[in-house]
Amino acid sequence: MIPEPGPASPEVGSGALPRRPRKAPRDGRPLERRRFLLSAAILVLAALPVAVDDFVPWITPLAGLLVLVALVRGPRGRRPPLALLLALSAAAFAGTFLHYGTINGLRAGGSLLLCLVGLKLLETRHERDLNTVLLLTVFLLATDLFFGQQLTAVAYVAAVFILFLATWMGSGTTSGPPRGEGPLGSARSGLRPALGLLAWALPWALALFVFIPRVHGPLWGWGRRHAWVSGLSPNLRLGGIGRLTVSRRTVMTVRFAHLRPPTDQRYFRVYVFDRFDGEGWRPSRRTLEPAPPVAEDGAKGMRVAYRVVLRPDGRSALAVLGRPLTVPEGAWLTRAGTLRARRPLRRSFHYSLVALRGPRPAPRLSARARARDLELPPGVDRRARRLAQRWRRRNPRPSALVERVLRYFHDEPFYYTLHPPPLHGRNAVDMFLFRTRRGFCTDYATAFAVLLRAAGVPTRVVSGYLGGRYDPLNGRVVFNGADAHAWDEVWIRGAWRRVDPTAAIARSRISLRALSLLTGGYTVGGFDVRESRWLTHVGDFWRRIGAVWNRDVLGYGPRLQRAFLRRLGWRIQGWRSWLPLLIGVLVVPPLVLWGLVLLENKRRRGARGERDWERLLRRLGALYPPAIAPGETALEFAGRIAQSHPALGRRLLTLARRRGRVLYEPGSGPLELRRYRKTLRALRARLARISLSPPEAGPTRRRPGP
Repeated sequence: MIPEPGPASPEVGSGALPRRPRKAPRDGRPLERRRFLLSAAILVLAALPVAVDDFVPWITPLAGLLVLVALVRGPRGRRPPLALLLALSAAAFAGTFLHYGTINGLRAGGSLLLCLVGLKLLETRHERDLNTVLLLTVFLLATDLFFGQQLTAVAYVAAVFILFLATWMGSGTTSGPPRGEGPLGSARSGLRPALGLLAWALPWALALFVFIPRVHGPLWGWGRRHAWVSGLSPNLRLGGIGRLTVSRRTVMTVRFAHLRPPTDQRYFRVYVFDRFDGEGWRPSRRTLEPAPPVAEDGAKGMRVAYRVVLRPDGRSALAVLGRPLTVPEGAWLTRAGTLRARRPLRRSFHYSLVALRGPRPAPRLSARARARDLELPPGVDRRARRLAQRWRRRNPRPSALVERVLRYFHDEPFYYTLHPPPLHGRNAVDMFLFRTRRGFCTDYATAFAVLLRAAGVPTRVVSGYLGGRYDPLNGRVVFNGADAHAWDEVWIRGAWRRVDPTAAIARSRISLRALSLLTGGYTVGGFDVRESRWLTHVGDFWRRIGAVWNRDVLGYGPRLQRAFLRRLGWRIQGWRSWLPLLIGVLVVPPLVLWGLVLLENKRRRGARGERDWERLLRRLGALYPPAIAPGETALEFAGRIAQSHPALGRRLLTLARRRGRVLYEPGSGPLELRRYRKTLRALRARLARISLSPPEAGPTRRRPGP
């Protein structure tokens, strides 16, 4: 290997040997403030989803405070004492362990890593330290996808990663960004090579995604339960779905085969609860037992057919409208008329149903089932029980009691709000009915069920989704988290009949935000998005893209992969069938890329005249020994030749300088390359005319210069 000329060389012509350059500082070259600011901004952008998704009471603010202090002090400030850094690290470990009970796992590990990266940024003073921070930032950015792989999250992570890659590649230029360009100068200079690198990597990544054998669920999700989209819970607490009712995240889409039911009739049941402990509801074992579907002969009700695409939530509950006449593959029907998947949902689940709408008749309500649906915890909510028993003495008919409770909710000053006062203790229903009188669907459904049970009417609570919004672009009804709802089912005249006590609240006593959500709107700063038609169209288009992403990307599992390979003519039968495919995807592309790189290097070496330069050095070493030594630069070799042959040394010095500009100066163009080649060919031609005879090859005889 021929050594290259260094950036600084001694003057040629003197006989003194060049001095050995001083070693670089141990910690690397000093850090520019603009790169420091840009790297801190990338760290904040990468940590933002983790902090929003799981805001720990003091760990996340501590990390933010560390980043803020690092920005104020800058890369030129004094490094914090080691004792302070160790104390803050110990506090981060202790706080994480106390909050989570562990320092392992996605949430605990992500929060701890966020705090430690903030500490590392606080002590960063050199390029090497900043590179460590950037690499940790990339790992922190990857953890954002562990919490969800929705289209918005992937787009955000991709944008931040491109910014990181542009910053990293922009900092590798020797000249750097021009002065006065600000912190984005290095990112702007590295954006084009970063996009080029991604353009080379994306086809191979796509091939790996399509052809590598798929598994059930992501690898980081094995053994974990609730790592996907947050949805309805199998246990209903007072206020339990309040956070979900303000979410705009899509939970499912429904396509009806024929006429769509009205919005106020689209009640999709997910969970049925019949056990009440004074503070919340849970299902009994009886309601979760398997049951056959409704027999079509003699069944009464309006038939409805639809297809559901349900987003994963780590559980097995499926949404169903009406009484199913069929059970989809991979699911089973419960006694309460709800559907359960045979496996927890790790990816989008598609199923089609034919069902009957209307009351849910039952063959007979046994004494044991009736006692279970009337059961209330002893000694709680006594005022509510006395009120219900007083109504019962006036009119014991179940339908009259239902009307009386609904009229009570309508006439009395009850308010529907998304931010009600908290209800605690085993007398929460009494507190709601006689003190706060502010709540949302779970509070009203619970109070309604307690009043009717106290009056002797079997009642149970149901949670699911109501309404939805029709999307004309794809012909589907889209259900968001804001469509989560809770209502009641009352046993009247041999059937379970749906009653929604929340609908009894007077419209004037519903908060504006809650009213907007109930009517399918979405307000931002008091502005209703529905009033802007183009925003509505943009939202519909984005939801359509999200549906395609969920179906074809997140839902691309083993079944879809095998079906796709069968369409290509490749039948998978055992692990041996995968070997040619894996070799073609994992082995052939790297070998082809390696060969292309070697050919490109060979082409560039030939274009720069590397072989001619090496031949020139060998010829000079043979004519004017000793040859160039290991570690000796071209300029140093030219200076040594100039001591004995000044004319040859000047030509060789000119050639070495032109070669250095061609190789290392980013602004050198074709003109400089042509001059270098011309000088190289002329010098080689002169040296070729000098004969190398054995008597003259000794090191003692001086050979005249060309």
